[in-house]
Amino acid sequence: MKAIFLTSNLGCYKKISNDNGSTKIAIKCNNSNKFMDKLKDVCPIIETLTIVASDPDNFNKTKEYANILMQSLTLDNYDIKKLNIIDHKFSGNIEKAILSSQLVVLSGGSVPKQNKYFQDINLAFILKKYEGVLIGQSAGSMNCSTTVYTQPETIDEFNDSNYERIITGLGLTDITIMPHMNKADTAELPNQPTIMQMCFADSYNIPHYGICDYGFIEIINNKATAYGKTLY
Repeated sequence: MKAIFLTSNLGCYKKISNDNGSTKIAIKCNNSNKFMDKLKDVCPIIETLTIVASDPDNFNKTKEYANILMQSLTLDNYDIKKLNIIDHKFSGNIEKAILSSQLVVLSGGSVPKQNKYFQDINLAFILKKYEGVLIGQSAGSMNCSTTVYTQPETIDEFNDSNYERIITGLGLTDITIMPHMNKADTAELPNQPTIMQMCFADSYNIPHYGICDYGFIEIINNKATAYGKTLY
């Protein structure tokens, strides 16, 4: 593999309010920490882009994200001729699709659900043969590690003694990450602990790097370099 990028949020779209709520519009990926510069260094041409779903049955969401990312990369002068979306609707050969791609993106979503799907399609085995560039986004980045910390995201998960917080990932790196750290101190519901509060004690048992949105960790030849605000 030429390079791996562990990211939190690529910033490839903006939301536009309308009468029906909001619409996502593709924009250039956020380059405040030189993400696009680094990507172009190792991946100057993308003819085939492959997106691997986090939820293989959430077809509309995966397709929406895949099209937005493709449009975003086009705005940065990539001439993408083919887009593969790997989910339960994909009827082609998954291994052939991935190995023929210059760029593979592991999308964000539910870490445990995506982890199971990766096992179902034997993704770890396929990626051992892959010679292109891989981007993990959020859950996709988390599942790249040998040891994955699946942090509780709800109070029910936090209080569930049977909830698995440590699972086995793709084994592409030994770096365990937590994305969206810029939002980790904000609770989604009143009187609910924040992600940071729910995960703090676990960090003593499984140290992990916290990546803020638009920051990333670049891995080339087993050398990892963090760009942007990263916590440990």
